[in-house]
Amino acid sequence: AGGGVARLTVITTGRRLLACGLALLLSQLGACSGGSSGGRDERPTPVEAQTSTDLPRVYRSMLAGQRGEIPLAELGLAAASDAVNWRQLAGPEAAVSLADDTHIILDLPSVAVTETLELELTVSDGNGSEQRLPLSIAAVNPRQVIEVPDTSYRLASSPGASDCRVPPRPPPTSPVVLARVFPGLTLPSPADLDQAPGDDRYWYATSLLGKQIHRFENRPGANGTDVVLDLSDQPGRLRSLAFHPGFADNGKAYVQLHNGTDLAEGTTIREFTWSATLDAFDPASERLILQVALPHDDTSIGEHPGGHLNFGPDGYLYSALGDGTQPGVFSEFSQDTGLLWGSLLRIDVDNGDPYAIPPDNPLANGGGRPEIYAWGFRHPWKWNFDRATGEIWLADVGWVSREEVNRVVKGGNYGWPFREGSIPCPRCEVDKATVEVDPATFLEPVIDYGRDVGKSITGGYVYRGSRLPDLEGLYVFGDYITGRVFALRPNGSGEFATEELTQAQVALVSFAEDTAGELYTLDFKTGY
Repeated sequence: AGGGVARLTVITTGRRLLACGLALLLSQLGACSGGSSGGRDERPTPVEAQTSTDLPRVYRSMLAGQRGEIPLAELGLAAASDAVNWRQLAGPEAAVSLADDTHIILDLPSVAVTETLELELTVSDGNGSEQRLPLSIAAVNPRQVIEVPDTSYRLASSPGASDCRVPPRPPPTSPVVLARVFPGLTLPSPADLDQAPGDDRYWYATSLLGKQIHRFENRPGANGTDVVLDLSDQPGRLRSLAFHPGFADNGKAYVQLHNGTDLAEGTTIREFTWSATLDAFDPASERLILQVALPHDDTSIGEHPGGHLNFGPDGYLYSALGDGTQPGVFSEFSQDTGLLWGSLLRIDVDNGDPYAIPPDNPLANGGGRPEIYAWGFRHPWKWNFDRATGEIWLADVGWVSREEVNRVVKGGNYGWPFREGSIPCPRCEVDKATVEVDPATFLEPVIDYGRDVGKSITGGYVYRGSRLPDLEGLYVFGDYITGRVFALRPNGSGEFATEELTQAQVALVSFAEDTAGELYTLDFKTGY
């Protein structure tokens, strides 16, 4: 099985789509002068046009041409002892009725494309008091819903809609869904997706198991790929690709491979140069940049390699490594700065042989390996720079209890294995530790979540595109196991609220960002 490429549009798929869609439907369904309304067995009189100031606007998405039911409590409304009045302010005509004292029935019209209905609901208690709720519903044509196949996806918003709330999390300001971008493509075991700096003509997809880099045209009709680097004859897995910022001039790019069966080889970073004659990377140009041997003598426990490359705004090459072991094996490698495992590295590939150490690296003058930029990670799975601020956002996969998002600072220690997320690691045998640490120096994650929410975090990007203006500046990430996509919204006091944007039946292995700042996801169906 393989993955392909697709775009996020206005709809959420599967069960989550229905939940999200129901509420959105409400906002558009029942409030125009020609619409219908209901309360028990009789139609209430539409209320006079007014601006609701009682309750904040609620946003939902819903399949068009269908009937749905929403609890009043889910909308923040009290049970209706008298009536539910409604008026439709915009959008295709719809109908709202009251199923009982606690639920609203929505009947959405059929639509050719996604349309937004704007409603105002008024719930009366029979004693002269009422609650008013402005409601926006994105009515989505069921044919637009993608039951996500092996593919990559793009974040997009629905026309006119501005939110999709998945209780109990706060709502994002735009409904977001996964939709195919390149339906004619199938990518084998995709793990990374990149565009060359300043060039949006092509995408480059890294095949984890196939150990190849595939190039394809950035157009919906693309139906094939060219292999521009083939490392299939080498052991291990190809985990990441990073183009040099000066790629247009020097043709250089870097890949990271991990060989868990060779203790000496371990993880390697290699440089390749583009050949205009071959119209591909020249295999003969290969140059070994960095080799990190496994930190133990047992190949059966050599997992958690991490492995994601990025060039920073400072021009240096960064690489994240995991702690080099499997679950259930105690490891303090992440706290041993004499090793590179469990760390974010920073090196200068434009100087030195094969690289130089940036002079402001935190351990450049002693105290550990000078390549280290930050440490204390377990299995950092995808991390990226905010293209506007230069901040580093890193997702670290947990063991038995917590998944976490970190904002990485130079010299930061993020606590593994003494900490898992924001709590002491429940099963880590830290009493076996021989490395001395000061827990007071551990930096807390921006957020973490438990196994009731997800089981394997996948890092994403701070959104800086233009298609989803309400996500501007929010960190978007997901969960590999559950297919849920989230955004972090600052609350103004230095903390963040987690909003669920969508959920789909995908193995969400990676996010990607195009040259314009729009976001994509990759679905890895073959498993690890």
